[in-house]
Amino acid sequence: EKDPLGGCFCQARSHTLSLYTPICFYCGLILCKQNLPYHACPHCSTVLLSEAKSSALIDQLERNVTETLANEAAERDRVAEEARRAAGAFPTL
Repeated sequence: EKDPLGGCFCQARSHTLSLYTPICFYCGLILCKQNLPYHACPHCSTVLLSEAKSSALIDQLERNVTETLANEAAERDRVAEEARRAAGAFPTL
């Protein structure tokens, strides 16, 4: 379906380039982040992602979220361990 807001035609001049669908493979329009991958191309109205590409993108995003959560948990544990060491350390003279 088309974007109800009409999409953006800045061709990544005003906004950053879309990470997921940087170009419409049918008409060649450069797409910015304002053009969401689940909407059709604002110029030619073709679907930007096929079913296979859409599934692959969802899998990639799920992996990225899992990796980010694991990294954040590891960082919290590292900061907590440093705080425990600093609390039990003797002051320097």
